[in-house]
Amino acid sequence: MSPELTVGGAVPPKTSLLRSGNRFREQGMGAGGRTNCSPRKMSYDLAIWHQPTKISNERAVEIYLKLIEEDRSDLQPSPMIDAFYTELTKRHPEINDIPEAQIGDHDLSPWSSEFDRSDSHLIITSVWSKADYVANLIFDLARQHQLSVFDPQSETINYPESEESVSSKPWWKFW
Repeated sequence: MSPELTVGGAVPPKTSLLRSGNRFREQGMGAGGRTNCSPRKMSYDLAIWHQPTKISNERAVEIYLKLIEEDRSDLQPSPMIDAFYTELTKRHPEINDIPEAQIGDHDLSPWSSEFDRSDSHLIITSVWSKADYVANLIFDLARQHQLSVFDPQSETINYPESEESVSSKPWWKFW
């Protein structure tokens, strides 16, 4: 995060975006009480919403911070969210929709906790070992459904029509 970016008058540390967004995983459970990873393991988070006009990455951070506090006032409901969710969960069901015995099968369900979902957004958390796969899947589906993807790890928003906004290499691969 650039030093000049402030949210609520203070400069939040880089980890605050992740820590706040993972309020359920900090307690060692998903929103529905199930988790696919230990609370000590890292996860990869993405937020998906319909953004009809381009906004700055700083504005996307503000929207994301509001979303993790359950404030959706900056977003409008979109049927594209439901279509995206349906297609995504056909491929990989939510963690609360799989049998207990299959919780550790990350090929079936790469999610580390239940989705944060409304008619205007979706926040997903995947196990770290599936971050590359999940990022590619989410960005591809978002393009198909004309949705934007916010990556809280890199604090960037990616638009469906813009290939150049999607980095050719994930932020954690600095080599």
